[in-house]
Amino acid sequence: MKNLRSIIIATLLLFVLVGCSSQNEELKVYNNHFFAMDTLVQITVHSEDSDKADEAFQLAREEVERLETKLSAHIEGSDVDTITKNAGIEPVEVSEETFYLLKKGVEYGEKTDGKFDITIGPLLEAYSWSNQVVPTEKEVQQATQLVDYKKLILDEDNQTAFLTEEGMTLDLGAIAKGFIVDKAAEIMMDHGIKYGTVDGGGDVYLMDKPDGTPWRIGIQHPRKQQGEFIGIVETYSNSVVTSGDYERYFMDGKTRIHHIIDPIEGLPPQNVQSVTISAPNATIADTLSTALFNYSPEEAVSFVEDFDGVEVLVVDSEGQIYKSTGMQEKVTINK
Repeated sequence: MKNLRSIIIATLLLFVLVGCSSQNEELKVYNNHFFAMDTLVQITVHSEDSDKADEAFQLAREEVERLETKLSAHIEGSDVDTITKNAGIEPVEVSEETFYLLKKGVEYGEKTDGKFDITIGPLLEAYSWSNQVVPTEKEVQQATQLVDYKKLILDEDNQTAFLTEEGMTLDLGAIAKGFIVDKAAEIMMDHGIKYGTVDGGGDVYLMDKPDGTPWRIGIQHPRKQQGEFIGIVETYSNSVVTSGDYERYFMDGKTRIHHIIDPIEGLPPQNVQSVTISAPNATIADTLSTALFNYSPEEAVSFVEDFDGVEVLVVDSEGQIYKSTGMQEKVTINK
């Protein structure tokens, strides 16, 4: 999965649940982790026995790896890789999951007027965070001309995808990880797991909690050491994802060159430090935490007020906090 997105998005630390209610006293906590999507995937379940937990872990891992081979831009032969290699040449038939996610990507491109764009690949390739390379203005302009979700043609009848211009590339890093986390949780719930979490490098899906109390999730302070929280979100079964400018970045003079790039401007936004989204699933939370980074804090709050079950907390460049109506009830800000 796309490196630039997957490592960074969030630093969410789950306060591990303890103290099950009396009716769930027989449940034990089991943890497992593995590396996929260029990040550490951590899974916790509450189960009556270890065999059931191990089977759930295995199913989740297989689902993550299966979907990654379809959706990663960096795995040769994946659906996304094949679409990119055939840009400007011919449509490519893709899997049902890939087609679904491409449709979602285009849908959010339309909802955000291009502030979220799954054809952002050329812009991400223009930057190099490992070598601290900033593209020239001309290079940004050239890359930006190849970014346009409207030039991704989806054929529902034939389940094909086609990038109309040579040089265009797909990158699903800002939506696929959340989707895969959702699917891993789904397959475990189908297996009878009711309580637990799936954390894909900060993209967190929360099942129910055994004692019925809300989960407590710490939101990383964007300018302090990892593990120092700016606030605590309390939520029930849900997903919480934070995008931040604080983990993968370098300084170019006084400008922070972080990994979240505005698809229209071609530059890393400087007016926001982090965006935290609480949503019904990780696909939505993953997508909006990136998209709303390219809005002003006021616009981001206004945007989510129209989404059922979606809340946002934005930390702007000065450290000021903005919250949607529902988030005000969920979050406690640390003094």
